[in-house]
Order: sequence, then C-alpha cells, then structure tokens
Amino acid sequence: ARPATYAQERRRAARVIDKSRRAVIDLFETARLGRAVDGGKIAPLAQAISDSIARHSRALLNLVRLKQKDEYTYLHSVAVCALMINFARHLRLGEAEVQELGVAGLLHDVGKVAIADAVLLKPGKLTLQERDAVKGHPLAGHNLLALSPDIPAAALEVCLCHHEKMDGTGYPGGLSGDDLSLHARMGAICDVYDAVTSDRPYKAAWSPCEALTAMQSWPGHFDPRLLEQFADSLGIFPVGTLVRLSTGELGVVIGSAGETNESIVVRAFFDCDQLTECPPFDREISPGIDDPRIMGRASPGFWRFADWEAMRCRVLAAVTVDGTASGDPAVM
Repeated sequence: ARPATYAQERRRAARVIDKSRRAVIDLFETARLGRAVDGGKIAPLAQAISDSIARHSRALLNLVRLKQKDEYTYLHSVAVCALMINFARHLRLGEAEVQELGVAGLLHDVGKVAIADAVLLKPGKLTLQERDAVKGHPLAGHNLLALSPDIPAAALEVCLCHHEKMDGTGYPGGLSGDDLSLHARMGAICDVYDAVTSDRPYKAAWSPCEALTAMQSWPGHFDPRLLEQFADSLGIFPVGTLVRLSTGELGVVIGSAGETNESIVVRAFFDCDQLTECPPFDREISPGIDDPRIMGRASPGFWRFADWEAMRCRVLAAVTVDGTASGDPAVM
C-alpha cells in the first residue's frame, strides 16, 4: 500500500481521536465509581493511535494538540499516548514496549478522577489546599491501577512518576537523577509538552517551538539529552537550533507559523554545497510536504563555525532578503 498523505491521515486521525476521547471518558467514569480499570480494553485504543502514527506521525499529533478547553482532561490522555508512542519509536524501543508506553500515556492521569472539576477547571490561581489535592493524583491513580487487571508495569510507573523532576523537586516522591527510569523521564516530557501546547482555562497555548524553547530553559526539570531526542522525534526544535534543510542549506529555527502553528520557520543563511554564507531568508516548513523539510539538527563544530553563539545572534537579528526581521509576529 502507498504511504498515507498528511491530508488523508488527518481525516483518519480525526476519527481515531474521537473514538479514543469517548473511550477515555468511559474509562474515567469507571475509575470515578471506584471500579478497576480493564487494561485489556485500553490496549486496542493505544494500538489504533499507534497505527495512525505509523502511517503519518504528524497528522494525529498536530490534530490532538488543537483540543478545546473543556475536552482537555480527556484528550490530554490521548495526546500523551500519541507522544509517548512516537517518542518510543524514535528511541528504537521494542514494539511491545512502545505499545505499553502508549497504554501508560492513556492512563497516566487517571488519578485526576479524585479531584473535583471545580479545581481541575479553575481559571484562577489554586489555593494551597487545592494544590495539595492536585498533587495527590499520581498516587491516587497508581493505587487504582495497582488493583486493576492487565496493567503494564510501565503504566504504573508513568502514572506515579510523571510529575517528578531530575533535580528532585517534583512530586509525589521527590525522586531525582538515576532514581527516575527512562519511562518516568519520557512521561514527564510528554505530559508537560502537551499541557503547555494546549489551551487551558488559565493559559493560552504556546506554539510547539515556544514550548520546547521554554522547556529547554528550565534547569533541573527534564533530562536534557532526552528532551533533545523528544524534539527530534517531533521534527520541531527550540528557537535558535541549527538545522539542515533538504534544499542544501543550513538555517536557524526562528519560530512557528500557520493558523495552528503547524509549520516551522527556518532562517536559511548557509549554502552547504558552496560552503559559504548566503543572504538570509526565511523558509516556512509545512508538515504535509516533502520539500523543503528539516533533515535534522546540524553541528556548528562540523561546519567549523568558530564562534557559533555570535553567528547565531547575527542570523537571528538579520533583516532577510524579503525584508522580514526575526521579531516579525508573522513568524513567531
């Protein structure tokens, strides 16, 4: 069979997301009543999401990011499932482990059934008491899943540890460094990335580039090497990243573009064939086209850029061939 196009898979992905949303609502309702969660019913959901990502990864990932505020609780679980599967495949984990991490994504927030909607959907700042109630959800979810049949160990671990931080300032266990497994570190990244790129009652969504740029700037929160691999898995990079394009140029990521921020704007400034700088110009890279596309990160050392920081600042500050400056809101 021919690979699905972005537009074709987007239509299929919309159906997968809708079916998954309804299933997650049922799952949370079951948990709210104090009943065990049936892992056997969750696995086929993760598989359907996994199949969509295998056909065209960006379609479902871009679509599920556009959730309405009132759908956030349920579609966040679907989004984290998709991000975990995509990330796990990028890390070349075994397919059985990939599927288990998909189930982990669907179940990671099940403990939120113990939190009142008035707190979960509160548009303002939470009181200390409300914050403590929210901080109880990983343990509440873990306890529920521990009593449920056919729940993979990865799901129990991600449920319990997705709010832990590398420096030990997270919760509920204050775990740090080597005490946090690969699965827990992945869960923390996927959970926060989807949260900050979604519209919430108290905060407008950040674009993918803005989200990754901010996440990279929070010392001690994430595993930095893993966060870099996560960005690579999405083909979305923090602002200021040096990337190589399929057109034979090097460029610096300057932001997101398009109505839903699906495209990435790269300021091209170097011709790889001629090994010379060229007048800077901006390329908008859309997910549904083959060319131009981002081939991946580039190493300033490999290209012998002696003072990369100074060069990057110069490129970011440049006025481009078409007169666009990097501060132009059209490309941020």
